[in-house]
Amino acid sequence: MENNKVFQVANYVLKYYEEKYNKEEKEISNFLKQNFTVLRFHKIMYFLQGLYYSKTGKLLFEDQFEAWQYGPVLKKIYNEIKKQKYNNNELNFKELKFDIFNSYNIDLNNEDFDFYELREILFELDKISTWSLVEMSHSSLSPWDKTENNQEISNNLLKSYFEGVSIK
Repeated sequence: MENNKVFQVANYVLKYYEEKYNKEEKEISNFLKQNFTVLRFHKIMYFLQGLYYSKTGKLLFEDQFEAWQYGPVLKKIYNEIKKQKYNNNELNFKELKFDIFNSYNIDLNNEDFDFYELREILFELDKISTWSLVEMSHSSLSPWDKTENNQEISNNLLKSYFEGVSIK
């Protein structure tokens, strides 16, 4: 059976922001004032995996990021979003299909995930602009910088790099 944890985590992330959006509809947070782009979604997934792995010693999912020309990308996520025909790299938050990965739910009783840590990281990432995340992911000596174009970024490289990253 195919490992779908990456889709489960993607679904969890989208549900986190959908819940946040619904709670803050009148007073939209800084994050929600921006368009929720494919670029931002990939950055959130990248930082979430790296920070979670460095803090817990566990990967959220086995899929590895690839070092694409413009940054780290999860190919499975990219391909699934591409099927939804989002153009110009934009996932407009109000038009986002929150159910894009709906068939991949995480069991909240699953001991494989530390949901407190997951939400804490998402909360902190929420405070960082998309372009700051881009700059951080493209910094010199980052896993993306150290990996050849179109190659998989090693999870060990990801963990060792993010052990030195603070987002608070």
